[in-house]
Amino acid sequence: LCSEFNCDNIGFHMGSEVVQIDYNADISWEDILRIEKAANQYIWENHAFVEMWPSADELKTLDYRSKKELTGAVRITSFPGADMCACCGTHVSHSGEVGLVKMLSVQKIKEGVRIEMLSGAKALNYISHTWEQNQGVSRELSAKPLETLEAVRKLKNDMFETRSRISWLEGELIKYEVGEYAGRTDPVAVLGDVTPEYVRKFCDLLAGECTGTCVVFGGHDGDYKYSVIGPEERTFSLVKSMNSALNGRGGGKKGFAQGSVACTKAEIERFFA
Repeated sequence: LCSEFNCDNIGFHMGSEVVQIDYNADISWEDILRIEKAANQYIWENHAFVEMWPSADELKTLDYRSKKELTGAVRITSFPGADMCACCGTHVSHSGEVGLVKMLSVQKIKEGVRIEMLSGAKALNYISHTWEQNQGVSRELSAKPLETLEAVRKLKNDMFETRSRISWLEGELIKYEVGEYAGRTDPVAVLGDVTPEYVRKFCDLLAGECTGTCVVFGGHDGDYKYSVIGPEERTFSLVKSMNSALNGRGGGKKGFAQGSVACTKAEIERFFA
């Protein structure tokens, strides 16, 4: 990475879960995958580790990585053709002992990018677990293991189309149901188990067909969601007294309010009676 992208390793953290490495360059995910492939190829070629203690004059001729100017005895560690750096840490004797590396992510940071990766047994365990997950997805979608991504995309597209169709049908149903209240003043509608979005849409349409303050509830005994549309002062007063009487919570502004009440349908009807 450093030689190809003319950058420096500016941060390193070996955590219990993943290894994080920071570089002061803009490196894409495609580049990371290409580097991963090259790194694994180098590992499997099983190159020998080289340790050197060069003299001061010899050190000046070496192109090695270091975060600061070094003096005195300097230990240079190298995997020929891959990397050379000043390091006092422990190393494997051959690259093959690493096993493999797996890049997990690359994200932009202020100085450049941060790479997350795994190596050795952790990388193998991660890949094995990912494979097991993909096998499960493959079975659920009746797709071949190498075709699960396309199957998921198709499922996602089908779900989008289905939701769009449901939304349209829901809108038509609301129009039909609101028609029963057309022309009323201060209408109150108590619906069954519908979504809060359904309640809001119903109240919006109801306000266009009726006068005064429109109130819509949706849910079941113990848990009703509500929407209220009407003159601002009256709406505020109604919601306040409704929350108090029906064990509710919620509010709003500019003539619109929404919230929920923990009561029964009978209690709602008695309150508005």
